[in-house]
Formats: sequence, structure tokens, C-alpha cells
Amino acid sequence: GAHRSCSSALRASGMISDLLKTLLWSGFSPKEAAEHAGCTTRYAREIAKNEGISRATSNGDQPSREQLDAMVEEVVRDCGHDYGRKMLLGALRARYPRYTFSRSSLQESMTRVFPQAANARRYWTRRRLMRDHYSAPHFMYSMHLDLNGKLQEYGLFVGAAVDGDSRMVLRLHVLTNKLAATVYTQVFLPAVEQYGLPDQTLTDKGSEMLVISFVCHHLQMLTGLFGFVARQAHRFIPSTRNVRVEKFNGEINVRVIKPFKLLLMYMEEVGFLDIADSLQLGVIQLLGRPLLQFACDQLSAAWAEHYVSNKAGNGGIPVQRMLQRPHPGHQLQIPHDYDGVQNYEQHSGRQLDRDPEWAAARDPLVQDTQAQLHREAGACCRPHL
Repeated sequence: GAHRSCSSALRASGMISDLLKTLLWSGFSPKEAAEHAGCTTRYAREIAKNEGISRATSNGDQPSREQLDAMVEEVVRDCGHDYGRKMLLGALRARYPRYTFSRSSLQESMTRVFPQAANARRYWTRRRLMRDHYSAPHFMYSMHLDLNGKLQEYGLFVGAAVDGDSRMVLRLHVLTNKLAATVYTQVFLPAVEQYGLPDQTLTDKGSEMLVISFVCHHLQMLTGLFGFVARQAHRFIPSTRNVRVEKFNGEINVRVIKPFKLLLMYMEEVGFLDIADSLQLGVIQLLGRPLLQFACDQLSAAWAEHYVSNKAGNGGIPVQRMLQRPHPGHQLQIPHDYDGVQNYEQHSGRQLDRDPEWAAARDPLVQDTQAQLHREAGACCRPHL
């Protein structure tokens, strides 16, 4: 009560209002000025309104239109045209501290002084921020395939194939290498055997996708459709455009890879694991692969039944969209007797690797040639049961 009466007396004498004016003109907000003066924020706002003080005009004078254009031209001559409005505003404040610059007047000045540079920045920003609209009219119109390598230092990879329209996970499989033959036989082939060949397969430009690309085009040629359909059977695209599977990679990272990688990092930290030892790495692959595959299976099942939202209004539950928007017909199927790896080797004239280079180092007899020969001889002479 005593504090309130004292504050009222000071307000009546005009001391608080004078202090508030000084603080507000110095750039303090009404709330900050009220805290310093010991009054309410409401009273500080009344003083600011009566005096015509705003945060924009309290720090300094605003330059005229001609002054601002000259300042902008000088700063841009020194800093270049890559400075957008925010960066240029900072440069102006640093060079002319006694002036206040509004964002709208600065944007207008930039357009007046350097119109071509302003249009170029506007065009680049629009291209960067506005994503292309994704369109797929039916199931298996496009299949997006990628390899997640977040565990590659442990010799483990997760291959994913996602349908473009329904976003159904067609294949989610854990691999112990990323050889082209492995990715084809363990990721691509099971997916197309179950769901049929997509109208177009999209992958990044990694060498592990070469067999997949060859098989897609080869089957299109064998069916006589090559050159008679508008879309190529396979396309190499940058990862930034392979949006369907790249977005799903975030789910793999969080729900499959993260817990397992945290465990492996802890084992390395306490000295239980040395990834430089190929035998230890082999054990991690042997024990870790089924655990990761179980997590992948759980993720695929949950993903198929959950609602996927979309700003374009074409969201839905993947398994339901797959059934509601099926392929219209004449979908290519992979022949049962077709060997994609063998056909690739015949047409390319080179033999594909089946085992990675480091596989031999995991053999416990790698340094003992005699023991290896003895083992091979025993295997040859062992009767088949």
C-alpha cells in the first residue's frame, strides 16, 4: 500500500512520465521502461501513445527516400548483390547506427536501385522454397528405391522401396553389403515379384543401382515397349528429388537405426567393440542383422496402417490407397526364369562381385594357407547327406 501511494505521488508530480519518455525515446520497450520506472506496462504504453513514440522511431532518425537509396547503393557496391533484405539491413545498421531502417522501405529501395538483382533473388527464393508438386495417378506408377547407409561403418545397410502414389513400403530389408548384385536380388527383385514391375523406378546415381537400371530397361526392350511408351522404365535422379523414399529414410533413422547405433557407440566407448577388427565386425553383422530386420518389419507393418497426411489433399492410409487406386492394367511382370545379374554380366561383359573385398579377412584361417587347403579338401571329400 505504501509503495502504491508513493508511486501515485511520483506519477502525479510528473517524475515517472518524464523518466518513461526518456527511456522510450532511448529505445526501451514499454514493458522494459515500466520495469525501470516502477510503474505498470499499461501506463508506459499510454505515455508512448500520447507522445507518438514507437519502437521503430525511438532508436534514431529514418532517412529520406533519397538518402536511403544512396545508402543502399553504397553498401551494395561494397558487399555485392548476394545480400538479401535481412543481411543488407544488418549492414546498414552497422554502418549507419544513428538511423532506423524499416523493412518495407528497405525492400522498396532495393527494388528501385537494383531491380534486376532483386528479381533474381526473388526468383531463386521461389525456386528454393516452392517444392514441385508430386503426382502419381495409381499404384506402382513410380517406385522409389534407396539405400540407407547410416550404419555402413558396421557393414550394415537398409534397402527401402516405396510406392510413389500410396507410399506403401514395398520392401524394407537389411543388407550386409551394398554390391549391385545384392541390392538387386534382396531389395528390388522381391518387391517386383510381389507387386509387379512399376511403370518407372527411380534411384540415385550410385553404382549399386546399375543392375536395377539395366533390368528395368532390358525388360522394357524384351516386351517391345521400349520407345513406344512416354516414360522410361528407370531414371537416375538426385537424392533431393527422390522425395518419397528420402522422407521415409527419416522414419528408418529414428525407429530402426538410432537405438542400435547408440548401443554400438556405447560398446566402442567402453572398449567392448573394435570396428577395426573384421572378426568383431562380422559378429555385429551376424547378431545385429536379425534385430534390425525385426525393427524394419515392425515399421513396415505400422506404416502401412497409419494415416499419411499431405498438404495437397491426397493423403491416406497406404494399404487402403494401394487397394483403392490399383494399377490400371497391362502391368509388366518379371519372368520366373529371368536372371537379371546374369543378363547384366552378359551384356556388359564384366563379372559382378558377389562378396565384398573385406569378406576374406573374417575367415579365421585367413593367415593359414595350409589349413585353408585342408578345410577345402575335407569339404570336397565330405559325403552329402
